[in-house]
Amino acid sequence: MSDAKVRDIALEQVMSMRPVRSTSVVIIEGHKPVEWSEAYQKAGFANVAIATFDQLDEVVSQQGEFDPSHRVIHVTAGVPADSLYEAQRSVEAIAKYANFVVFTPKPNSFQLNESLMISWPSFWGILFLVENFCLFDPIRPAVWNESFSDWDTMQSTVVFARNKEIQAENNLSSLVDYVHPSIVEMNLKKIARLEDIILRGSSIPVNASRDIYFYLPKRYRSKKYELKIVKEQRKWWFVALCSPWRFSYWNDLWRVQRRRKRLNNVS
Repeated sequence: MSDAKVRDIALEQVMSMRPVRSTSVVIIEGHKPVEWSEAYQKAGFANVAIATFDQLDEVVSQQGEFDPSHRVIHVTAGVPADSLYEAQRSVEAIAKYANFVVFTPKPNSFQLNESLMISWPSFWGILFLVENFCLFDPIRPAVWNESFSDWDTMQSTVVFARNKEIQAENNLSSLVDYVHPSIVEMNLKKIARLEDIILRGSSIPVNASRDIYFYLPKRYRSKKYELKIVKEQRKWWFVALCSPWRFSYWNDLWRVQRRRKRLNNVS
């Protein structure tokens, strides 16, 4: 199935929740806004605008429709959220102009502030709940088993709507944060490549370094961190017992020491 068809199916699921079809759509730039604009126009929306988040006020004024019940805002790759305060302000700005929001958080690989879980729908669900929005999950169940080249974003795409705006039961399960199997497989391959490079002591090719580090946590981008892992003399379980709160470190140490043992057994 083509990516365009997957977007069409996703949009069909979203709009099936609406008792009254919205008259306007604002797509917030971030990831493939043009493709989503084409999908909305194909679904019969004539008043579709693409804008940056900072242009939201201006675009709403240009559309001439100020009733939030007549507008859908589609966030394609997150909103400003370098701090919790900024995330709250971003949600407030969206809630002012729309009662129905299709929301895709910023992928983890593009997240700058690792202290906030802004890549997960559950984080935004709390902030939207403050604005009287409920979280719905009509898209992912409909397309989860389809082939799609962009699961890094679609795996976290959900809908936020005020109760009076929806025509569906909120049968959302207790779990809302998912990782698509294709993303897991891709990241495991990248981690395995990085481990091989660390253990064999070879330099990272210039044309491959971006490919390796792009989807990994920031600690892997630090050469000091790599050297610390390689030179660590203690067993991973000893570090875990002494410093259980340093889960990321001793978990990485466990994987490196396990792989080193395997390589020694082979040689």
